[in-house]
Amino acid sequence: MKHTITFLPDNITATVDKGENLLNAAAQAGVYIHAYCGGDGICGKCKVVVNKGEVRSDKANLKQEDWDKGYRLACLSTVESDLEITVPEMTSKSGKALKRKPKTTRTISAKALDSLIGSWEIEPPVSKLYLKLTPPSLDDNISDMDRVMRGIRQAFPDHVGEPSYDHPELIKYLPAVLRESDWKITLLLLRRNQGGFRIIDVEAGDTTAKLYGLAVDIGTTTCSGVLVDLNNGEILAESSGYNGQISCGEDVISRIVYANRPGGQKALQDKVVGTINTIIEDICRELIISPADIAYMMAAGNTIMSHLLLGLNPKYLRESPYVPSVSRFPLTKAAELGIHAHPSMRLFLYPCIASYVGGDIVAGVHACQMAKSDKVSLFIDIGTNGEIVVGNQDWMVCAACSAGPPLRAGGSVTGCGPPAVPLRIFRSIRRPLIP
Repeated sequence: MKHTITFLPDNITATVDKGENLLNAAAQAGVYIHAYCGGDGICGKCKVVVNKGEVRSDKANLKQEDWDKGYRLACLSTVESDLEITVPEMTSKSGKALKRKPKTTRTISAKALDSLIGSWEIEPPVSKLYLKLTPPSLDDNISDMDRVMRGIRQAFPDHVGEPSYDHPELIKYLPAVLRESDWKITLLLLRRNQGGFRIIDVEAGDTTAKLYGLAVDIGTTTCSGVLVDLNNGEILAESSGYNGQISCGEDVISRIVYANRPGGQKALQDKVVGTINTIIEDICRELIISPADIAYMMAAGNTIMSHLLLGLNPKYLRESPYVPSVSRFPLTKAAELGIHAHPSMRLFLYPCIASYVGGDIVAGVHACQMAKSDKVSLFIDIGTNGEIVVGNQDWMVCAACSAGPPLRAGGSVTGCGPPAVPLRIFRSIRRPLIP
């Protein structure tokens, strides 16, 4: 039997099966509800008001006065009928209402960045090549793809390695594009480490002016995206949103626990992919472009966020000796993860250093070019998880700790915060891992 739930004040409606957990139903509908403990019924934060309908619920960690007012813990409630639910407004300790959508952090301008860390050379791993091909004839009747390959070799006579392509859809529409464009085409090329180019896409006419790259920060609480013009490095658009995984736990430990529940790992992957897709849609709507126009994507997140995005089990990151499944992530086709993108668009995920020293801090070290300076610098990343790096081109030391949950007593039964523990120095590195 199906039941309809209306979530207020956003007026979002969802249809779920009878007996469905209310917190899961909200997450599936894209409704954010505080759930610091990931739905274990411990923190008592996921309170909602049942205005209409019936739920089967538990009084655990809920005061009698709240129960009498209609409050229920979403994680301990199941749907028994059609419902109207009010999700209380998020407030700060001062009582001030918090925004449901996070504010995008202002990007440092290229000029300001140059003054801080020096200039950057723009050399993206993808590029566009405009070709005017000679039409086939009885004397020159090689295949369409061979003709394109020949054009690439003529454009780059000194480049090592043979060009190639990697998705079957390309050869399905290549003949039509060539003939409809009078053999004037633009190729989207991915530079391979071992030399040569891989053809990602073919477009009619000269589209070299439109070359976009997306940079994504996959934070535990907030995800942000920036679209960059890869021809000149200009920032074109930005967007951000709460990481959809919040409904499964506010901190990384809660999400590791959630990932090991039946279906939990896939659910967490779907939620972060959904958040990234929303960011992409916001950016594309602003610029009136298609997600397929994005040629390359670079992302950074802590080790747990990176594992969950790729669908890797983070279980052993929580157990001594705290070992990640992989530290250098493979170049991945974004569309295969469910990200709205061109079928062959690549996702580069920054490598991690240790279990709690992830790609987010590596990306920061790379961006500020600490590894190229003889001066000793201090780089600090304070988020839900915090990292500090100190060093220069000869040496680097990094430490990490939980920065958000201790301040808000997240996951604590007593509400007084977790116990103090020694700060762990995870690992020393001579220089960051960079692409």
